[in-house]
Amino acid sequence: MVVLKDLDFGGFITINGHSYRHCMYNIEKNMLCAEPVKLNKKAEEIEYSSKFKCPFCGSVNHDAWELSDEGETYCGSCGSDLEYESVVTVEYNIRPKKCSPITQM
Repeated sequence: MVVLKDLDFGGFITINGHSYRHCMYNIEKNMLCAEPVKLNKKAEEIEYSSKFKCPFCGSVNHDAWELSDEGETYCGSCGSDLEYESVVTVEYNIRPKKCSPITQM
């Protein structure tokens, strides 16, 4: 186990080529906990996704529906800054009810 001191909470740690994100800090024990993550250092824009997924750590924000239509926020898992805009799609469910009269000639 590696104990690292004087680290700010939030962000990533890389040890021997493996990436971890900060997930908990215990003040009483002065212990920072981290979990493995696949860090995408060259993150690109994610377009037309049905999930609000961080392009850096891949974490999904299940409460993104509470955000405004566009703006800036941060990833609740890794702390990375994000810019977003919501795209609204309308879909219809259509059920047949009654056919119009048919005239045969």
